Amino acid sequence: VDQIVRQLRGACAWVWNNIDEYGGDRHSFYVVGNSAGGHLSAMLAATEWPEVIHEIPADLIKGAMSLSGLFDLEPLLLHSVNDTVNMDSAMARRNSPIRLKPTLGGPYISAVGGAESAEFIRQSSDFAQVWKEAGANIEFIEVADRNHFSIVGDMVNDDYVLWRRLK
Repeated sequence: VDQIVRQLRGACAWVWNNIDEYGGDRHSFYVVGNSAGGHLSAMLAATEWPEVIHEIPADLIKGAMSLSGLFDLEPLLLHSVNDTVNMDSAMARRNSPIRLKPTLGGPYISAVGGAESAEFIRQSSDFAQVWKEAGANIEFIEVADRNHFSIVGDMVNDDYVLWRRLK
């Protein structure tokens, strides 16, 4: 998990340094992710960029959205997924965005499907509450009748509640 987060931060630094060549705007940096990607979106929104990569501004991430993300990795220590991930408790804590300070320069949406497991709903709701208390501009959205996979499927529809929130 440490390596994945480190590599993703490096990818963001590459984008920051090269986006002009592709017609992008380095001052409009937003991240969105589903499931493990939702976890990574939160990790990026909690990154102390100047401490990690000196030339990157502290407010690199202007806004973010997590769809059915995991924000407290400690419960995974007891799950069979950890047989592959091989986290110890220290790694789980340092990669749990619920324990980190938000650093993003704009809004965050923590969305979860209403048909998700109670744990996914709890994690998304608790994360939003903790970051709100830490001063983040964060909104929790529970999308009725969506599960871990279908919450993403409607992102192609202009009238989908989450797509409208991104605009």
